[in-house]
Amino acid sequence: MTVRAYSLKGNSVVETNFETLSLKSPLTWVRMVNPTDEEIKKMLGIMNIDVDVFEDCLDEAERPRIETEDYVLIIYRVPLHDEDDIVTKPVGFIIKGNLVVTVCRKNSKSFDDLSKLLSSGRGKFVFKNGPAGIVFKLIEKMNERYLNVINNIVDTSDIIEEKIFETNKKHVQKLLSVNTTLAYFHNSLAANLEVMKMLQKGYVKKFRGEKCVEMFEDLYLDVMELIDAVKIQREIINNLFDMQSTIVSYELNVVMKKITAIAAVIMVPTLISGIYGMNFNHLPYSDYIYGFYVVLGIMFLTIVFLVLYFKRLKWL
Repeated sequence: MTVRAYSLKGNSVVETNFETLSLKSPLTWVRMVNPTDEEIKKMLGIMNIDVDVFEDCLDEAERPRIETEDYVLIIYRVPLHDEDDIVTKPVGFIIKGNLVVTVCRKNSKSFDDLSKLLSSGRGKFVFKNGPAGIVFKLIEKMNERYLNVINNIVDTSDIIEEKIFETNKKHVQKLLSVNTTLAYFHNSLAANLEVMKMLQKGYVKKFRGEKCVEMFEDLYLDVMELIDAVKIQREIINNLFDMQSTIVSYELNVVMKKITAIAAVIMVPTLISGIYGMNFNHLPYSDYIYGFYVVLGIMFLTIVFLVLYFKRLKWL
């Protein structure tokens, strides 16, 4: 089942059947992950809202925003694994009456964390501040997911930095992947920040209490810190790219120097042997009994001189 509901009953939070809910039910969090058309239809009947609201929540290109009618819609982007990459996907919060409904296409670990907390019987405090408390706790968990991924990126960067002098294609590919993730994060967090700014300024009438404003102000500061962390990591990754390019250029330069030195060492003896290979009757030492050995000696001395010269230049 892709829909689970948790309701406050007395002094405890219990899991309940979402089909029995109404706007006058006790405070309830309804968790919908990739819901079926039938489940969406049932929830539309319970909340009496337009289907476009759910379609917006399930649209993976949807930007973070707040919409207020007789309900409140909050779109917030969260980090999710997509095959080997980490990208951001939208999660929709639909608040009406005593119902807080979260809708997303793919499950977020943030939902699992809160579900475990509520199932353990230790999550009653989440419902203490009404719908705002549920929204606050979920967004807090989502921000923690951002932080966990950023910390993993920091560890990856440290490992690559330690092995930066080992020219490795896998390192470059990993840096590209990390840089792409950070780009997604920066864009999503910048948009999330606008949502947090609106919430902490009391844009949503339901969340205008002093306690609510304080909670969302904390989340606003958390998102600011996440953006700063992403910027720092992007600078570090770009520096690693520059360093990698510099190292590759340096190693290529070293190889070219060695090739040049070897070519020069080979060139002089080749030139001498080429000259003595000409079809002339009179060449230096051609009539001398030890001429062949003299020419070989000159070639050998030339090679020794050039090898020592290039070694002094540290080209060999």
